[in-house]
This record gives sequence, C-alpha cells and structure tokens, in this order.
Amino acid sequence: RNPTIYTLFSRLGMVTGIGSGVYRTIQMVKQATGREPEIYLEGNELVVSLPRRPGGKR
Repeated sequence: RNPTIYTLFSRLGMVTGIGSGVYRTIQMVKQATGREPEIYLEGNELVVSLPRRPGGKR
C-alpha cells in the first residue's frame, strides 16, 4: 500500500514481492493455531482476525 515502505524493505532484502507474504502468513497462522485467520471486508476496511493458539489466554 505504501510504495516508499515497500521500496525500503525491498532494498533491505526483507520482501520478495507485493502480496507474497499473505499466503505465507496464512500458512504460519494455521500451523501455529490449527485454524486459518478470518479475512473479510467491512465497509472500506480489510479486517484480519487471528485465532489464538489452543489454550491461549487473552
């Protein structure tokens, strides 16, 4: 969303491509919690709800 931040992280070798981290993040959350995050639109906002680990506390 912010090209300046993307450019900075790209130069530092911290990104591989625009949007490529979404799939990896979903897989990591699923591996850690057993469930995928909920991703949905609410009005003009993208909402991502991350599940807790089994037995996790608030």
